[in-house]
Amino acid sequence: MSIVDGNPNVDTTVFYNASNENNLLYPDKFHQWQTRNNFKSYRQIGRFSDNEIAEHLPVDKDKTVVLIGGPDKMGSHWIKALKQMGIERSQIYYEKFSW
Repeated sequence: MSIVDGNPNVDTTVFYNASNENNLLYPDKFHQWQTRNNFKSYRQIGRFSDNEIAEHLPVDKDKTVVLIGGPDKMGSHWIKALKQMGIERSQIYYEKFSW
């Protein structure tokens, strides 16, 4: 969240999922960010499929940076999937956390 706040001029897309509605945190912050022309977010209950993510990746992947935060198993999955989608490992940053 601090990266999105601190970089208002950077094109940003956020994929945010939770197991239930109560776990989709910071609705006011997402609403505020949505007013920016260079911000998109996809929020949903349940996991995103690999295809859902792949559809929204930029064509020019060379300048793409991916930040992942979540449980170890999720991080491992997305690192592998993103590499298969053409994102270099050096462009992927992962922060492990769990509730």
